[in-house]
Amino acid sequence: MLLTMNQVLLIVLTLAAVVVATVLVIFLFQLRRTAAEAEKALGRAQELMEGFKETEARLNTNLDALGETVNHTKKALSVVSQLPLFFSSRASRPSSRYWPLLIPFLSYGWQLIKKIKEKKDGK
Repeated sequence: MLLTMNQVLLIVLTLAAVVVATVLVIFLFQLRRTAAEAEKALGRAQELMEGFKETEARLNTNLDALGETVNHTKKALSVVSQLPLFFSSRASRPSSRYWPLLIPFLSYGWQLIKKIKEKKDGK
């Protein structure tokens, strides 16, 4: 039994349609599995993002506290840096005019103290 050209073409087209349908069904099953996995991954990602939001909130709170600490430290350091200026301008300058008179008396007193210690150690 000989096949006509129309019959051969019909067989070829039928085989091509079966192959395309099979590939399409396999592709749709794989697409469904991939969509399910993507949905699970998206759910896990949302959970992680919530955890990151909590961490970010804690971090922002700590950074605000650190900023306040830095500001207080700056203020304290500015006050401490003004202390030498205060002592040099207000405390030592008025008394510095008495140093020429005070130094000889101090050195004489120191020599007397040394002599007294030598007498005690020598006896």
